Amino acid sequence: MQPGRPPRNHQPNHSSVHLLWSQKVISELVVNAELGPDDLVMDLGAGTGSITAELVRTRARVLAVERDEEFVGDLERRYGEHENLRVVHDDLLSVPLPHREFAVVSNIPFSITTALLRRLLNTPNGSLTQADLLVEWGMAKRLTAAWPRDLEAAWWAARFEISIKHRVPATAFRPAPKIDAAHLVFKRKTGQSKHLQGVIWALLSTAYGGPNVPARTALTSFITRGRAHRMLHEIGIESQAPVGTIKLSQWLGIATELAADKSLSWPPLPKNLRTDGSRREEAPNRGLRAPQGKAAQGRANHQGNTTGRGQGNTGQGKAAYGKGKGGQGNPGQDRSNQGRSAQGRPSGKPRRAPGR
Repeated sequence: MQPGRPPRNHQPNHSSVHLLWSQKVISELVVNAELGPDDLVMDLGAGTGSITAELVRTRARVLAVERDEEFVGDLERRYGEHENLRVVHDDLLSVPLPHREFAVVSNIPFSITTALLRRLLNTPNGSLTQADLLVEWGMAKRLTAAWPRDLEAAWWAARFEISIKHRVPATAFRPAPKIDAAHLVFKRKTGQSKHLQGVIWALLSTAYGGPNVPARTALTSFITRGRAHRMLHEIGIESQAPVGTIKLSQWLGIATELAADKSLSWPPLPKNLRTDGSRREEAPNRGLRAPQGKAAQGRANHQGNTTGRGQGNTGQGKAAYGKGKGGQGNPGQDRSNQGRSAQGRPSGKPRRAPGR
């Protein structure tokens, strides 16, 4: 059996699974990841091992995650002799993610793209450095739009460089999907502290919670009216301009300046931004929703929900690859559960630090 070609008599148990067989696309995915012997990389939804086989050749440490028992058996028989590979029988939506820096190179089921991206991208202190993924073409275009259409997309774009590397024709898959796919690349932006990301979240929550609110009114949720006016003037924004017209790059500039002001303290991030959806957390990571509040009254209401479908319980476990830092969480059995809702609703202006 050639890598990338599914067994003729095998029916995958995921919906929207399209197995990648184009060696050209596989090579482009792996080459773009620029992996070396010291790197850790995950193939989430390894399937027949078409991408896994190419990753093993880079000499990086490879974690091939697959929940289908027959595929797992094939992977172990075909590639089990490689010392730099570990096959993990688990679900990609609940398998614990590594604590050390890692990359992802995967052809993921289209039906769970958003759920997986939430796992990989939501957490500010996550260890993901880069992801090379095959996703639906429409999804790729939405995530690379100049103006993120919702709070979730803006949150991701604020912390990752997101770009389309190639358009991938439907004929690269078996069975072929109805639409083309894209090689979508996420690269974590460097130099962003957890504190800065907290400020970014607070500002974006305000912006997407009331996109028609005047910019100065929105900023007075955090700073004085005079300072808000000066900051906006310095970057060429009218005080009465709707916050929805401010570019993401401008929000990042404002956040950087405010984060440097040690006299301000900021509300904590919502709970669902402080976890990666692993088993310990009992509830899978749902989408981010902009707060509904009256910014015109000078109050910012920050809220995050963890609701929605998901598979598996959540939690951090022991290292599944190597020991100590070199590995990821200990894989376990797939379990289904009902997601809970976890909300963070701090509101009002950041408090001044004591003694300042």
